[in-house]
Amino acid sequence: MLIKWIACQVREGQKQSFSRGQEQWRAVREVDGFLGQAGGWNVSDPAEAVILAFWRDEAAYRAFMANHHDPIFAKTRQQQTYERIRVELYERVRDMPGTMENVLDALAVGKWLRLERRPVLPEADSLAGWTGAAAGVAGKAVKDGGRFLVATVWDAAQPDQEGTSGAIIAALEDAWLVLP
Repeated sequence: MLIKWIACQVREGQKQSFSRGQEQWRAVREVDGFLGQAGGWNVSDPAEAVILAFWRDEAAYRAFMANHHDPIFAKTRQQQTYERIRVELYERVRDMPGTMENVLDALAVGKWLRLERRPVLPEADSLAGWTGAAAGVAGKAVKDGGRFLVATVWDAAQPDQEGTSGAIIAALEDAWLVLP
């Protein structure tokens, strides 16, 4: 599975326009190999939109980029709403079950998304005991194999940031959820 992490620094006064544009990405649900997408606003930087998308594999993602991305993007008119965009790709290394078996199932019930880059793969392969943790996934960076992403979806309490350096917590927007 390929994980795509998108972060957009949205221009002042453009959050509503960006959000309406983000809802247009529902069209991606028909694309072969698309597994799911969710996103919301970074609680520490309310002008940063955070989106996490899941693809069957890199080939399906590349086919989407070549054949479907640009027409959908043009329809969203999001280009005028943000100053910067950062895209990172990760290959799934392991699932991290919590109250649910996998992160794709957790997207449907998620209220919070927690993202953390790490220099090493975490040892924990389960979120058991983390109150509110529905499920997560760990991925290895496609371009820099020495970096890892731990993405967790939370269905209840806001995840705690204490003891974590650089973790991003986003309040998920229901209207941005796209499932096949």
